[in-house]
Amino acid sequence: MHQQTFSRGVSDSLRGVMQVGIMLSHLSYTSAEPALLFTLANKFGTSIIALYFFISGYGLMQSVRAGRGVGHLGKRLWGIFKPMLFITLMFGVYQIFYGSGYSDQWLSQLVWQGRTPLPNSWFVFVLMWLYISFWLAFRYLQRRRTPALIILLLLSVVGVIWCQVQGYERAWWATTLAFFSGSLYAEYESKIYRYAKRWWALALALLFVASLVVADIEYLLPLAYLVIPVVAIVLMNRLGYAAWIDRKGGKSGEPKTSIGAQIHQGIRQLMAYLARISYELYLVHGVLIIVFRGDLIYICSDYTYALAVVVGSILAADLLHGLFHLKLRPRQA
Repeated sequence: MHQQTFSRGVSDSLRGVMQVGIMLSHLSYTSAEPALLFTLANKFGTSIIALYFFISGYGLMQSVRAGRGVGHLGKRLWGIFKPMLFITLMFGVYQIFYGSGYSDQWLSQLVWQGRTPLPNSWFVFVLMWLYISFWLAFRYLQRRRTPALIILLLLSVVGVIWCQVQGYERAWWATTLAFFSGSLYAEYESKIYRYAKRWWALALALLFVASLVVADIEYLLPLAYLVIPVVAIVLMNRLGYAAWIDRKGGKSGEPKTSIGAQIHQGIRQLMAYLARISYELYLVHGVLIIVFRGDLIYICSDYTYALAVVVGSILAADLLHGLFHLKLRPRQA
């Protein structure tokens, strides 16, 4: 029997919070003396991205296991690309009038150097490559998932090697294998978790990650992010986070009208809201980090600047999400 150790509620609760963490992480580069919160977010920034890739691979694999298939690739890719294209065009207009201008070499710079026209949008291109790899691996092998997982691993490694050979920034390839890790975990969840939750296995995993960090061999770094998301799942379950999120009210036996239950529900609703706009939040925050310290707008105070980026990003992400998920009602006679 397949044991569910990473529920939809837990993964949804993380997506928005993780994007806020990434935003704070990027804000740590905007000040000579960044706030402690930004510094801590920066320390965990790469692990947050890895967990996001892990969630994506896990979700797709669960869909295959449930018999829903790999879905329509073109529709999925367009859903990812469309918001990025819109924001890129808006940012391009800004760059022409108030920034460094528009480069007609953007395509060659993207392919051969990994330089994206939109800040931090490397993440989107990697995600699209991973979706394509998953589709290629599982399109005709949905009933033979182990060989498909091997193909997915090989295609993921090809992407990592390409980025390394071309000299792309480390962000492009460091966390890529976490997507495969999520798919593998979804397929063998019960078996993996049965061992991963034991204290000695958790200690070995942490020792493995620490060894890679101490060794400081850059090309081996992706191996760490095969393991880190699984460690995070074990810790979330052991520390009670998963049970807390999946609970419908406050403490067990507590009335739903109690203050504890209302606080619990309020936090869940906030997390759900941030999760809903998480993708747009990722796309837009890098733009505002530049705009609010540009020629058109320049906010001197670091704290006012950070607050403006956070609040502005959330509001803009909410607007964009509504724009791209607008459903028009049919006209009534």
